[in-house]
Amino acid sequence: TKPTGLTFTTAGTYLAGSDITQFSLYENNSNTLTGATLIGSVVATASGTAMTISGTGYNTSPGNSDYLILTADVALSGVSGRTVSLTTTPLINFTFLDVNGNPSAQQGTNPSPVSNTQTIDGPKVTITTPHPAAGNIGTGIINNIIAVYQMDVSNVTGTVTPASLLLTTAGAYLSADISNFKLYQNSANT
Repeated sequence: TKPTGLTFTTAGTYLAGSDITQFSLYENNSNTLTGATLIGSVVATASGTAMTISGTGYNTSPGNSDYLILTADVALSGVSGRTVSLTTTPLINFTFLDVNGNPSAQQGTNPSPVSNTQTIDGPKVTITTPHPAAGNIGTGIINNIIAVYQMDVSNVTGTVTPASLLLTTAGAYLSADISNFKLYQNSANT
């Protein structure tokens, strides 16, 4: 018997396209993607809608166990905290063919239970402040360093680009004392 498709309904707070772009169905003889065979994929649609993945897996012999593994592709624009899961799935939504090409019967807990909720966990930027020690800045000198913000990025594939920074200044200076403020980005604290 080999799998030929799955119709499933998602749940959660994800947005199709901007959070999750695609769902894929794999078959493997272990509960891992290592060495898995892709059965098919479908473009993600809105949470709460049914999607069907069609394709052909490989034959499973009687007495052996195989796993169907459903994956979600999360976009780089995926928003942390949004969720995805599956609702209950009637067994009739799993399709199989026997060695003669005839549909195979399904058995087990019907419907299959709701999946565990998966939460998008996007990039995190930890900001620390290794500011320069208090001191004097000279007149007529440009690029006096008055503050430093260290950014440590984690939990991301790719890069994170600073988009904006809003600062409030303090001190006894007058607007005529300082001509402008500049913000630089560097990989070293120099």
